[in-house]
Amino acid sequence: MRDWPTSYHLTPYRATLFDALGFSRAADRRVLELGAGCGAITRWLGEHFAEVHAIEGNANRARVARARCADLDSVHLYSANYSQLAERETFDVVTLIGVLEYGHLYHPEHKGDPERSAVANLEVARNALAEDGVLVLAIENRLGLKYLNGAREDHSGKLFEGIEGYPSSATPVTFSARALEAMVAQ
Repeated sequence: MRDWPTSYHLTPYRATLFDALGFSRAADRRVLELGAGCGAITRWLGEHFAEVHAIEGNANRARVARARCADLDSVHLYSANYSQLAERETFDVVTLIGVLEYGHLYHPEHKGDPERSAVANLEVARNALAEDGVLVLAIENRLGLKYLNGAREDHSGKLFEGIEGYPSSATPVTFSARALEAMVAQ
């Protein structure tokens, strides 16, 4: 790992998010991971939950995730666009980690519309959750302190892009906390 992208995709430290959530008695729970990437979190899920179904839209990343979890029988990896998934009330936990900001780049119905694609993908996640299920959602905050202090935007590498807006529909788009809360409520 020599740079931010390889560290992001390959580090095991991204899974510390789940260490902090305190899932107890998770060994009998089913998880759906939407947007598995290279399996940074998939591996942790497979070590702690009874069954993990991980979907990754990029075939190369799905292969990396599959290799990372090859020794875990509880992990099932699929390479597909999850936006049209029709699962209903099947999973105890559904994750969308570092995924919503990309939705408008691949969503079959809402391509080019960041908010509508995010809401549609949240609907897919909600539909897959059991009645008492838990959604784990993580996304960079558009107005994060690091951006206000002059750090480059994680996805585009441009200074202040999240603060000034996203002029390009060809790059990922993050949301303010208020916008994200409204989309989740919707």
